[in-house]
Amino acid sequence: MTSNDSCNSFFCGDTPFSEPEIKGVADYLAGIKNLKGFIDFHSYGEMWMSTWGYSPDYTNDFEIEVT
Repeated sequence: MTSNDSCNSFFCGDTPFSEPEIKGVADYLAGIKNLKGFIDFHSYGEMWMSTWGYSPDYTNDFEIEVT
């Protein structure tokens, strides 16, 4: 969920990498030779979120924890 409203907490920025925090991370990662992957962890909500955009079905090794 994103918003184009700069007053909204889900504001996605005016353009890609327009926000200083994201620009800093992008510049840092661009300087690493042979980078194979990057995971950005967020602590809010203490949740692990993943996507499976290629299919509406869960993968075989995906478990749903109901709390």
